[in-house]
Amino acid sequence: MLRLSSLTFFIIATSLSPCWAACQASDIAIRQADWHRVRDTIKIVGEFFNQCSEPTGVQLAFTFRDDAGKVVGVKELWPASTRNVEPKSTYSFELMIESYPSASSMAARVLEVRRW
Repeated sequence: MLRLSSLTFFIIATSLSPCWAACQASDIAIRQADWHRVRDTIKIVGEFFNQCSEPTGVQLAFTFRDDAGKVVGVKELWPASTRNVEPKSTYSFELMIESYPSASSMAARVLEVRRW
């Protein structure tokens, strides 16, 4: 017969319990993500909303495409760096990145969340 220690049982039980469910990428809503060129760089401004019930860090991916729809650049960034964004709150960001001269559009998506 298999016997579990009380610590092993606690770890298994709490990891299966929905009350311990962590925040997921789908819990972050991008409300705005706009861009424009500033000299030899691209400035991205926007905001997202943390719908989680706990503070969390958010990684976003920005994909740039040319007029033909081909990807010309991708940047994966943590707009709040290593700070957690408070639950049920909006986080505004402004980022400067290298320029992609042939870029004509940008799409933003949430890649990952993690608690710092």
